[in-house]
Amino acid sequence: MTAPAMTTSELRQRVEVGMAWLDARHPGWDELIDVATLDVASPCNCLLGQALGSWDLHTLGMDVDQLAACGFDASSSHDDMAEEYAALTELWRSAVLARRAGVSGRG
Repeated sequence: MTAPAMTTSELRQRVEVGMAWLDARHPGWDELIDVATLDVASPCNCLLGQALGSWDLHTLGMDVDQLAACGFDASSSHDDMAEEYAALTELWRSAVLARRAGVSGRG
């Protein structure tokens, strides 16, 4: 039996959780992200790779399920991880750009 793909709404919620996690621990993280090279599937070009440099689950204090719940990784419980990675990458790009637009729009 195949696991169903996550909806865009579910993935967006994971990105929002990840943004809150980053905001609490690494303020200004969004300014470190190169949206042109952002790729959630890449250890170097993912959100954590770009914002934190090197990282591992132990230093983050997370397990793989928590990493996925924050939108930093695709969930291994779904069959099409490549599709989920692509969707997460686009959602993160949009979220970072929206954040920057909101910040630069303040006087």
